Amino acid sequence: MQQHQDDYLGLETVNLGTLTGGSATNIVPDSASATFDFRTIADSDELVNWLEKAFPELEMSSILDLEPVQTRTVPVKLERFSSAEATTFFTDAARLTSVFPCTPFVIWGPGSPTQMHAPNESLELSSLEDAISNFIRILD
Repeated sequence: MQQHQDDYLGLETVNLGTLTGGSATNIVPDSASATFDFRTIADSDELVNWLEKAFPELEMSSILDLEPVQTRTVPVKLERFSSAEATTFFTDAARLTSVFPCTPFVIWGPGSPTQMHAPNESLELSSLEDAISNFIRILD
């Protein structure tokens, strides 16, 4: 299967999130399970169909299937602020777009996406101070 790419969102991604099975090193497990996090750009049905054909012996189920968030145009209220590139992380905006389909969603806050949910997650205090200042400016 070909990995899809979008000029704005970039490449699709896959992550093996968990892998479990067995009770001891010297015993063949009676079952095993794995969870994958696929961040698709195209319709996820294509990926599911490919997986089912490629691995018919596996039992698969979808835990969560949401459309990508694509706010390509900066809302007027935010035009005076710098903008960042699109990212591949999950936010509540992915759930909210189906409820508010005409609403632009912007993910905006302190810190670097590379630090989110990392073992030593941190942010520069200046980043927090800038975020507070920007939030005040947007409300002003």
